[in-house]
Amino acid sequence: MAASIFDRYIHHVGYWNVDKKKLVCLYTVSLIMAAKLEESVEPSFSKIMKLLNDRELWLVNEMDLHLLEQEVIIIFGCDFNFMNPINFVDRYLRILNYNKVEQIVNMCYEMCKFSLNH
Repeated sequence: MAASIFDRYIHHVGYWNVDKKKLVCLYTVSLIMAAKLEESVEPSFSKIMKLLNDRELWLVNEMDLHLLEQEVIIIFGCDFNFMNPINFVDRYLRILNYNKVEQIVNMCYEMCKFSLNH
């Protein structure tokens, strides 16, 4: 989901309009937003920032992350319904309780990867 947020934002604003500093903010915000949408425990900006290396940390501050998160929400119009084959299969495997059957899970993911590549 983080990759989808990142890609949609880049597609909307154009890759030529995003500078290096904003890319670091964007992938950090994308990860945070994806975690907010998918995880049961809400992530914090300060904990995520601890995962960045010194060079990345120099390019990012918490205020920039909050502002970019707001910008992403506005650009997307609060539409975070991303459906791709892998998300679809993952949800249905959980619903049908097949998510613990390794052979079925592997087969489904291989078919999804094939469909994304072709």
